Amino acid sequence: MSKENRGIRVSFNSPVILVFSIICLLVLGLGYLTGGVSDDLLFCVYKSSFTDPLTYFRFFGHVLGHANWEHFIGNITMILVIGPLLEEKYGSADTLIVILVTAFVTGVIHFIFFPGVALMGASGFTIFRKVTFPHIKWALLYGIVLCTARAMGEFGAVSVLSGHLQGKTNTMPLYIELLYQGYDFTGAFAVSAILVCMAVVILVLRSVLEHKGKEA
Repeated sequence: MSKENRGIRVSFNSPVILVFSIICLLVLGLGYLTGGVSDDLLFCVYKSSFTDPLTYFRFFGHVLGHANWEHFIGNITMILVIGPLLEEKYGSADTLIVILVTAFVTGVIHFIFFPGVALMGASGFTIFRKVTFPHIKWALLYGIVLCTARAMGEFGAVSVLSGHLQGKTNTMPLYIELLYQGYDFTGAFAVSAILVCMAVVILVLRSVLEHKGKEA
């Protein structure tokens, strides 16, 4: 009677994500051992000379670096939840290409447009909150105010496309027209006065944001 030896086989459906996570962990540990010197040298994107070979490595290496354990856990948890599903569906080769292309593109964009800020393995929301938004906040708010003003005064396009349904798709300009055509001149004047007051508020906000934007 013979016994059949059965070895334990372990397989992974997402080797790229697993290796990426392990490398990130090792890079974090190396950063603690070197007091952050390795992070500054290899795993951060910042304005540096094109003659420095490490500049080109940092275009890719910045996605491996993390500032601390909280930063690492936050990013890797999301990667380990979503990454294996994507790698299993699209394949390891495509997943690796996506990681490399994303790292390079974000690194180059940060290198060109944000030379005074170092980027290291930040998530998209963190990049937007701490890097992108502070640079564009006044322009963004200014654009919101202008879009609001444009929407408030829109007449022709809304009249043609919305169906002109009272109480559903009517805007204030359309409502003013309805009141005027119904010979309710008092109501039309009252709604017009409200629209004028809103326009004045928009103009004040526009002036303030324009001034803030120039100061920034």
